Amino acid sequence: MAERRRSSAAHVRSILDNTLDAVIVLDAAGIVTFWNPQAEHTFGVPREGAIGRTLAEVILPEAERGIFARTLARLGRAEGESHLRLELEAWRGDGGAFPLELTINAVPDGGALSFSAFARDITQRKHDDRERERLLTEAERARTQAEAASRVKDEFLATLSHELRTPLTAIVGWTYLLRGGRLDEAATSRGLEAIERNAAAQAQVISDILDLSRMVGAKFRLKVRPLQLAPVAAAAIEPLIPAATAKNLRFQTVLDPAAGLVSGDPDRLRQIVWNLVSNAVKFTPRGGGITVRLERDAPARVRLSVEDTGIGIPAELLPHVFERFRQGDSSSTRSHGGLGLGLAVARHLVELHGGTVEARSEGEGLGATFTVVLPAIDPAQLPPAAPAPAGEAMPATSLMADAPDLRGVRVLVVDDGEDVREVVSRVLGLCGAQVRAVGTAWEALHALAEFAPDVLVSEIEMRGETGFSLIQKVRALPEDRGGQVPAAAMSAYGRTDDRVQALLAGFHIHVPKPIQPTELVAVVASLAARARGAKR
Repeated sequence: MAERRRSSAAHVRSILDNTLDAVIVLDAAGIVTFWNPQAEHTFGVPREGAIGRTLAEVILPEAERGIFARTLARLGRAEGESHLRLELEAWRGDGGAFPLELTINAVPDGGALSFSAFARDITQRKHDDRERERLLTEAERARTQAEAASRVKDEFLATLSHELRTPLTAIVGWTYLLRGGRLDEAATSRGLEAIERNAAAQAQVISDILDLSRMVGAKFRLKVRPLQLAPVAAAAIEPLIPAATAKNLRFQTVLDPAAGLVSGDPDRLRQIVWNLVSNAVKFTPRGGGITVRLERDAPARVRLSVEDTGIGIPAELLPHVFERFRQGDSSSTRSHGGLGLGLAVARHLVELHGGTVEARSEGEGLGATFTVVLPAIDPAQLPPAAPAPAGEAMPATSLMADAPDLRGVRVLVVDDGEDVREVVSRVLGLCGAQVRAVGTAWEALHALAEFAPDVLVSEIEMRGETGFSLIQKVRALPEDRGGQVPAAAMSAYGRTDDRVQALLAGFHIHVPKPIQPTELVAVVASLAARARGAKR
């Protein structure tokens, strides 16, 4: 029996010495009587350094030992609990602190009382808990951002629908009235002006979207050259003066002609100024004021600022005003139109020019100031043979009377849209061209042999067979059957990839829709000249 008890005790001792937890035995006063090897490893205190001392003295800082001793004194008494589990900050023998999980059980032994304690270093568990909390927080943040992005997208699509359908309603309505033939000359003129104005509004919406898409896709190219920014800014502001006058706005421009040269694309710089100033006109109520100022800012910078007394920008929106599709009010009852793309486009264009743009506002109702800073050019560093031009004026809108003469030019127009065929035929016919218009690629191939056009103008996207397929069949023909006829591609897609694909397919030029009549005539005249040059 004694031998069995000794064997059992040795077995228990072996288990306690090899367990993964620190196992400690305390007497009624909290003094350590057993300290297994794992306890030595966990606390960095050898067995001989722990036995005979209180557990609190071995593993706790002095300030916490009294609380632990009182807690241990209540454990196992009649009025107390017999089991205690807690997490605390323990100390190693080298003075390092670490999180510890400690479980203490009161063990009655006849009239005496002892305690068994099991301790575990939970540093890794705490780290895992913190990492889990971090991941949960990041997941929640990502979910919130995704929901916000989804809301912004939905709001943008709703706004896009509104901005496209609203001018379309005016176009359809006035077209219906004009077709009725009951309008007097003044009403007819107003109707045509309304159609032109609303078509331009739709074209601007589409242009903004395509511009931004090209910029984000890094497919946007600038035609930069040294120029004075003052004439460019003046040209951008000029068409906005009537809108400002209609709202009785005090409009002041202070454009210093000596502000200096910048390196930029005049068309895109004009677009930046137009976007910022039109934004100020839109959001400034009647009787307010707008100031556009261009000046030298330090030796190497040119500063353009647009300041208004308008509705201002709320503090929570200010950091987001240059983000795509972001608007202060995107509800269906908003008082201002637009897609919320103008400022995003302006920011991208400014950054492409190596500059910066910022917005400042003291809050709602307190106006706003948008400031663009562009790097200046030292005229002394310009090559002598490349003097800096003084910027370009806004392109004049040419009347058809000023368009190139197309008399004697035969043009074959291919488009499955009847309205497009008719308007293209009429525009070219007014300039003297002989026009044959067909709706399919099959008809175009037959007309090519019969009509012998000098120029081919074809839509890309058509039902049944595309313009790409048509031009490939045309280029496969012998020269005497029209195989080398100069050709222009028309397309509602204006991406760089679309233009490259059209040129590779065999077209000489790609013209995105909507096509201005003067641009169409100029393209046809250029291709006709190419045809005449090839025949010589």
